[in-house]
Amino acid sequence: METPRFGLAAPSFEHVLRLTDERGMFEHADGTTPRRDGGYCLDDVARGLVVVCRHRPATSTLDGLATTYLSFVRRAQASDGRCHNRLDRHGRWEDQPDTGDWWGRALWGLGTAAARGPQSIRDSALRGFDLSVSQRSPFLHAMAFATLGAAEVLAVRPRHDGSLLLVSDFATLAGPRRFSPVL
Repeated sequence: METPRFGLAAPSFEHVLRLTDERGMFEHADGTTPRRDGGYCLDDVARGLVVVCRHRPATSTLDGLATTYLSFVRRAQASDGRCHNRLDRHGRWEDQPDTGDWWGRALWGLGTAAARGPQSIRDSALRGFDLSVSQRSPFLHAMAFATLGAAEVLAVRPRHDGSLLLVSDFATLAGPRRFSPVL
């Protein structure tokens, strides 16, 4: 058990483990019971990848979750870098690949896994990141999530071209900041 910091108990991953099977993390639960009929979504699995890769100290259980979640994210990627979001319980994609929020969260997860994940998945995570960083979303929210992934990659690879370009494109999309002076 991890030593508590700041007087807080270490987080439990029991519910996350209950929601996870060999494919990924189920999207919904009824209390503590996964609702398997609802299938999976990339949004949730990518969030799970961020959480388990950032948690320290790492454990073999969390490393296993990271491997499962990375596999899901990589399967969600189309050959052009756009991503599917919805996978039914039988393993069939229910949507067409696109660059909505789920694409941005996928990049966040991939960037985090490439920078902080178990050593065994970092190269695959970076290859996935490199594939999807070639795309752009017209949605500021999706681009913000993707930029979080780019920042993770830049923390370990400060000259990573795809990340630098994504950050620049996000800044352009976001536009100049307007502040009212405080008097």
